[in-house]
Amino acid sequence: EIQTRMGPVEAELLTPTGAALLVELCPQTQSGEIVLKEVVHSTGNQEFDQFPNILRIYSGAMQSSEYDTLSKYREVVVKLETNIDDISGEILGDFMSEMQQEEILDIQLVSSVTKKNRPSYILKILCNPSNHIRLIKRILTDLGTLGVRVSRMERICVDRINKLYTVRINEQNFKVNYKISFIDTPEGRKVINIKPEYEDLKVISSELQMPLKEIYFHANALILDIKENFLTSKKIKK
Repeated sequence: EIQTRMGPVEAELLTPTGAALLVELCPQTQSGEIVLKEVVHSTGNQEFDQFPNILRIYSGAMQSSEYDTLSKYREVVVKLETNIDDISGEILGDFMSEMQQEEILDIQLVSSVTKKNRPSYILKILCNPSNHIRLIKRILTDLGTLGVRVSRMERICVDRINKLYTVRINEQNFKVNYKISFIDTPEGRKVINIKPEYEDLKVISSELQMPLKEIYFHANALILDIKENFLTSKKIKK
């Protein structure tokens, strides 16, 4: 598999033989730091109005970097944005609730001011490339906005797993989910963050009639032990 892009001219710029050579000799498509040894230029016979028909090839050695450690966590996502300044709060609230049922990665509604000094919002939705067209249609029809900005980008998203631990509060035991985020490096596994599940703590707070802040205090007291247990346990199958 190799990334491709169509156009901007209706002509063959890559032959089947050239594509086969690229796939076999250069299976990686991401850019990185490189130590250049040689640069070669070549021109084609066809002439195009939009750009010169020139091929440039760089020859060199890739430099290892911290980014290489995170390369397996790379994924392509699409960000959808639109400005909203003429819709009631009820409609926006209903739209946000409806979006929670969609296959999206994240959604934000940011307060802003337009060029005419009117209070407005910026709607931001992060999604997978496979369903961004359907989401654009929903934004256009549900909100009546005239346009949606579309940006394709990469993001680094580390591994995470939920594990259940027992938290003891006021002589009672409660089961709490902890979200553990981590990365695997050549030097070993590194824990990025450990966080107790808010919904679980909220239930405990209601049951014990204690402030949520105190429940967090008890739950956070286990984090160092959870980290040590996680790092010494067998590698988790994903």
